[in-house]
Amino acid sequence: RIFSFLALLIESRRCIGCFMDSFPTMRRVSRAESIAAAKRIAGKVTRTPLVKLNWTRPDAPDLEIYLKLENLQPVSSFKVRGAVNVIQARLAAGKSSDVQNMHVVTCSAGNMGQGVAYAAVSVGCKKCTIIVPDSAPQAKLSAMERWNSPKTEVCIIKVPYERWWNIVLTSDVTKEMGSEPTTFIHPVVDQDNMTGHSTMGLEIEQDLPEVEACYVAWGGGGCCSGIASILCESGAKMFSCEPETANPIAVSWPKKEITAPDYRPSFVDGCGGKTVLPAMWPLAQELLTGAETVGLTEIEIAIATLLRRNRTVAEGAGACAVAAAMFGEGAKKFKKVVCVVCGGCLDSSKLVEFLGKHGEEAATERIASIESPQKKQKLADGHDHRTLASAFGGAKIFSAQDVKRFLPMEQCIGSTAEALKALSSGAGFMPVRAVTKLPLPDKKLGFVASMPSYFEGYCGCKLITVFPGNQAPLSSHQGLVMLCSGEDGRILSLSDAHKVTMIRTAASSAVATNLLALKRPGMTLAILGTGHQAESHFEAMLAVRSDFITQVNLWGRSQVKVEKLRHVCEELLSKRTSQRAVSFKLFVEPSAQHAVADADIVCTVTSATSPILCGAWLKSGAHVNAVGACTPAFSEFDATCLEKSRCFCDTREACLREPGDILGPIGEGSIAAEKVFEAEIGEVLEKGIHRSDEDITFYKAVGIALADLTAARLITSNLSKA
Repeated sequence: RIFSFLALLIESRRCIGCFMDSFPTMRRVSRAESIAAAKRIAGKVTRTPLVKLNWTRPDAPDLEIYLKLENLQPVSSFKVRGAVNVIQARLAAGKSSDVQNMHVVTCSAGNMGQGVAYAAVSVGCKKCTIIVPDSAPQAKLSAMERWNSPKTEVCIIKVPYERWWNIVLTSDVTKEMGSEPTTFIHPVVDQDNMTGHSTMGLEIEQDLPEVEACYVAWGGGGCCSGIASILCESGAKMFSCEPETANPIAVSWPKKEITAPDYRPSFVDGCGGKTVLPAMWPLAQELLTGAETVGLTEIEIAIATLLRRNRTVAEGAGACAVAAAMFGEGAKKFKKVVCVVCGGCLDSSKLVEFLGKHGEEAATERIASIESPQKKQKLADGHDHRTLASAFGGAKIFSAQDVKRFLPMEQCIGSTAEALKALSSGAGFMPVRAVTKLPLPDKKLGFVASMPSYFEGYCGCKLITVFPGNQAPLSSHQGLVMLCSGEDGRILSLSDAHKVTMIRTAASSAVATNLLALKRPGMTLAILGTGHQAESHFEAMLAVRSDFITQVNLWGRSQVKVEKLRHVCEELLSKRTSQRAVSFKLFVEPSAQHAVADADIVCTVTSATSPILCGAWLKSGAHVNAVGACTPAFSEFDATCLEKSRCFCDTREACLREPGDILGPIGEGSIAAEKVFEAEIGEVLEKGIHRSDEDITFYKAVGIALADLTAARLITSNLSKA
């Protein structure tokens, strides 16, 4: 691996050294060239509209944000403009044979491949070959292949990433194409390609002559530079936009030389990158006014806002420019800005995830939580009661009440789903928690646990004590969740661990319920237990099944506690604006059998040391969330629950070594360890699941530190001006 890396590094340096020689010097597009391109692509490329964003910045009410909707192109991306123009220009200049014998080639893993395939088919080329890296997602490969037609053969060639990057740097495809005559279309460094993209500038100028600034995602630079070539003539300012995880232009800009960013892959895969292409760097310096870096949370909110307010779907790169105008400090000084929504190729599961994480007012709330330069200075000076400037360099402190305010259940469900997916995919790092049983007298139970994690530039650790025998108002779980910068280790915030655990544990159950539980009218929810987790699970179940739950069975062994739980649940119901009527049945009995008998969804949220739920009681089609037992000393359900159910978990590794209700059946030989769990819930989020109406589904969770991390990150980002 080391040898391969060094070889790639040497080859890349060699290729970059000859890169400027491999391509003609890229120059800004003239107005005459752009007008000629507009005529060439007319009829084959959509003349996209410019519409106003139906949202107003509360801190800049005079700012009007306009959207150039390139997601309405035939391939949901601006790439068709450059691709069609290249082919037409080459034909017109006699650089290629007649179109019927024309074989176009490009290298791409996404939108450019689709654009060239569409262009080749639309003008009637003989063949189109797209060279892709072997890591290209199947969804994008299928999207390219669908343009195959009787007149135009669309062919895809997979090559190792190292070879693919070499083609990007050199345009040399002889290894793949041999001596066959071809027309190579570079995805970025091609003057005709960039000229095609410049036609967006003409259209923006026509639709909004008074435009003051334009925000465009920077991927390779062809789109941004092409548009800037036209708009800069009228004095409009041009800003490149990149995600915080991949921003080579932004880190290079202040240094006035190409600088590699701290690259991390993210869902924003259509812009940003590991470096600035050297051939595009001079144009960036000539045409750009500035380079914007945008947070992933802001991009997610922009995607949700575009769908809710303008009924338009944008991919990460398409929303990056919009987010820069919605949340960036620099945009506030303008009256009219244009954001190019460069593409709309977003996976539907991501769209659903972002809508779930960010509510109707997420954008306005985000503005309120963003710290102005004045507030940042105030924090640096130590004049804010939420900081521990002397001890922790300005870390924010969130009490239980603060956590409740800044970690709403609906948003936490989204952040927890992100954490579960990161765990199963390997995108997040999280070792098994370290739990120490304390040598307490009189057989009293007490534990100390630490749970570190790392994900997307943040690291953190939850440190808690667990004393199951505690009586109200003292919680059984106490501690802190520490959120730190993954770059330099700075402590960013400290949050009350009990409240974080209370909310994110229920959110984990909500994620599983949404994936595994049936949806049918008149459903019954049974909650076994009367503590804080019972309250939060009631709220979480309503968040994902409010349209179906009409009866709630509350079970416990204390009349006072069960009555108190009902009162809390009724209060939660009263705060929901569109909630159907729900009736409550109270079960104060030694056994939970009657409470479970007719339940469609069962939540066990107790500190039981012996089973309170028997598999024989579960009806066909039921779903169970079991979250109470997380050490060998505790057990909530019997082996029959596992034997008759399809079982899932939050983390296989921890669930097979920690909870007593899993270790017991395995130790007794009732079930083999490798057969307990069908999948982690993060895997189900990625791949989906098919279940019958008769299946009983079972979700076992012991809690994951990554969910604490994403919750702490969400809390910190939701901090309001108050």
